[in-house]
Amino acid sequence: MVNTLVLGFDQGQERSDIMMVASYNPQGKSLNLLSIPRDTMVVEAGKRRRINEIVLRSGMAQAIRRVEDITGLPIDYYISLDFAGFRKVVDLLGGVMIDVPADMDYEDREQGLYIHLRKGSQLLDGKKAEEYIRYRKYQWGDLDRIRVEQEFVRELIRQKFNVIYISKAPQLYMILENHVDTNIPLQDMGKYLSALVSQEPRVNTYTLPGDAADIEGVSYYIYNKGETRALIKESFIGGS
Repeated sequence: MVNTLVLGFDQGQERSDIMMVASYNPQGKSLNLLSIPRDTMVVEAGKRRRINEIVLRSGMAQAIRRVEDITGLPIDYYISLDFAGFRKVVDLLGGVMIDVPADMDYEDREQGLYIHLRKGSQLLDGKKAEEYIRYRKYQWGDLDRIRVEQEFVRELIRQKFNVIYISKAPQLYMILENHVDTNIPLQDMGKYLSALVSQEPRVNTYTLPGDAADIEGVSYYIYNKGETRALIKESFIGGS
């Protein structure tokens, strides 16, 4: 089993907009994805922090330790991708068909977010795919957003990770080289990508168990340690 911390960064590269652990089991032909809400509370130097601030404040090694503490999973690799790279990857693969569940309108000038998507099944290019996964006006906040992110990843893998797209590998590597920070050796990256493409693995998605809380006027996500350990044991270790 190979565990990779996957991060997607906002425009300023200051906070991780997406955080998940990808657990790949080549023997079982499965890919388990555990999404970690951005507001998950951690304590650093006696102060409460949101986990999406850790990379900026303390570096990648500390972020990995935090995720290992929370999940109990050893993290073998990390990979962080900025959204410029994300857009280029989606465009290179020809876009992704998604059934957008409702009209999406949201603007955040500070982060350069201008989201205007219409309801219905449609092919999302890189720009619109970014809008889709970064939309924020949901009834249940970040948990709804995570479900959308997970759906997009499942569809990306289902639609694009097949033999036809092996020919895109050289261009894909060029994009990753310019937009990704990772400790995965190039040889290993090629090996895992080829295995994923050829196996068409089962993709299972999970969200870190917990509940939202407001502490001194700040919104946090308090993860449930017992439920998290049970989930990891059943679905990642025992069921991998």
